Amino acid sequence: MDRRIQRTRALLQEALLGLILEKGYESLTVQEIVDRANLGRSTFYVHYRDKLDLLLSTMEEGFRELERKVMAENAVPGTFAPLEIIFNHAAEKRDLYLVILHGAGKMDVYKQARDFLADRSLQIMRKYFNEPAIPLAFVSTYFAGAFLSMLIWWLENDMPYSSLEMVSMIRILFQDGMLKALGGQPAGLV
Repeated sequence: MDRRIQRTRALLQEALLGLILEKGYESLTVQEIVDRANLGRSTFYVHYRDKLDLLLSTMEEGFRELERKVMAENAVPGTFAPLEIIFNHAAEKRDLYLVILHGAGKMDVYKQARDFLADRSLQIMRKYFNEPAIPLAFVSTYFAGAFLSMLIWWLENDMPYSSLEMVSMIRILFQDGMLKALGGQPAGLV
C-alpha cells in the first residue's frame, strides 16, 4: 500500500479512536473525524464508506497485526507466551483496545473477543484434558472473560504492571484455580 494512503488511514484511525474515547461512538460524525485528522471530507470517502467502515477497518488491522506478532513468535500452543504478546500489543495500541473492549456503537465487540479467546482456549484445553468435572467449554469461557476483564483493568489503570508481571499473575490464578478444577497439571502444559 502506498505510504500516502497508509498515512491518511492512520490519521483517520487515530482521530476516530481519540474521539470515541472522548465523546463516544454514537454522536460522532464524519465531519468531526476529518476535522481532527485535518483532512477533507472527500478524502475520507475515498477510503471509507462511513464511520462504521472506518471503525471495522481499524479493528481488523489491529487484529491482523496482533495475529502476525503471535505467529512470528512461534509460541508453543498450551503456554502463556501468547498472553504476553497480547499485553504488549495492547500497551502499544491502548486506545484501540479500550474502544474494542468497551464496545463502540451497537456492536458487541467484547463478546466477539471473548468468544474468539474462549474458542482458542478450548482447542488447547481439549489437547490436555479428558472429561474434567467442569465442562471445558465452561472453563474456556471463564478464562477468556477473566482475561479480558484483567486486560481492561490493566489499560484503564495506566498499565501499573509490566506485561510479564500480568502474565505471571494470570498463570498463578490459572494454575491454582482452574487447573485444580480440571484435575491438576497435565503433562506438557507449562
